[in-house]
Amino acid sequence: MACVLIMAGCASPVAREGGVTQDVRTSLPDDGFAAVAFPDCANCFEPTVTLYDGIAYVVTTKLPVIARVEDAGVSYLDAPMPPGYPEARLTDVTIQFDELGRLWYHDVFTTEGLKGALYTGLHVARSDDFGQTWTVNEALWLHQEVHDIPVDRNWLAVYGDRVHAFCICPMNQLPQYWLSEDGGVTFDGPHPLVAAADMFRLIGAPAVLADGTISLSYFVAGQVGRGSQANSPAGIAAVTSRDGASWQRVLAVPPGTAVSCCGILMMTSNGAQFTLAYSDESDAIRIATSVDGLAWQSQATTIEGAAQPYPTAQTLASGQTLVQWFSREGETWTAHIGWADGTAHKLGTTQGLPSDFTTMASDSRVAVTAWPSANGTQVRVLLLADL
Repeated sequence: MACVLIMAGCASPVAREGGVTQDVRTSLPDDGFAAVAFPDCANCFEPTVTLYDGIAYVVTTKLPVIARVEDAGVSYLDAPMPPGYPEARLTDVTIQFDELGRLWYHDVFTTEGLKGALYTGLHVARSDDFGQTWTVNEALWLHQEVHDIPVDRNWLAVYGDRVHAFCICPMNQLPQYWLSEDGGVTFDGPHPLVAAADMFRLIGAPAVLADGTISLSYFVAGQVGRGSQANSPAGIAAVTSRDGASWQRVLAVPPGTAVSCCGILMMTSNGAQFTLAYSDESDAIRIATSVDGLAWQSQATTIEGAAQPYPTAQTLASGQTLVQWFSREGETWTAHIGWADGTAHKLGTTQGLPSDFTTMASDSRVAVTAWPSANGTQVRVLLLADL
């Protein structure tokens, strides 16, 4: 099994494999990645990744397992199961660190009730010791599925002890959230996020600024967009809150802008600004940024021919913007990484749709990205140091 090492004190961004340093502005090693072979993973779909002190933590759909990627290699931790539902089946899973160094684990789970009725719930857990034990482990909500419509696309946003758990709920297929003001010990909800009658597809991942401002986004339904695609989006909306309770919807990408669809929009933050990547109708990747979630500026990148609308961008502490995306030829999907103003690199290929989004994280000196590979039986992880 390959492992990725972090090298400190270099003048340029580097990935290091087996003691060989690579400047990622010019080249990447073919095997310079951690191949995370999750136990029993037949379809490692939609992995998410987080980062603390140069160590990456990775999860993927359906599996209660956390992979820990560091200099010494890859190790695995058991993730907590929803309390009271030890036999629950997991679907979407996310993981993240907050600014206090606490690790958060969040999933949607399903379980059978009386007479075979299927129920879906949200689950939130918090570890104060990097996943060794779980201080908080809460099943927030359980709802009987109606006509096989489950809870979908769950996300967490954490600022201090204020925690938002978002999802699309089966009652009305609109975004709602649960709110905790005590670090996840108790939650209140559900609350409507917005009256998003114009929402097309799913809500994207939220991000949080250093002052606690939260923002997340979704495609706006309409007929303006690529070719003759029905209901192609007419722009991108951002929903933002400064106090965690009152929300304001603005257009981050206005109507009349040709937006390629559909994927899941991944908002990111470096503490000072929000960054949102999307594809235009020519498949070029564009970057929208905002310092408050209300006023947005959009700019083109030098990345063209991305071919599929699944980009994620992370603005690093240095001000550089790192971008990851997929391209497609037939059933072969290729993961790429590059700079918004320069070189791009192929990371590897897999067969079949690997994910509805790409996932990245960064701190003041390291960035990490993860993507499915080996036809969905692995997740690969790349750590880039001294950014």
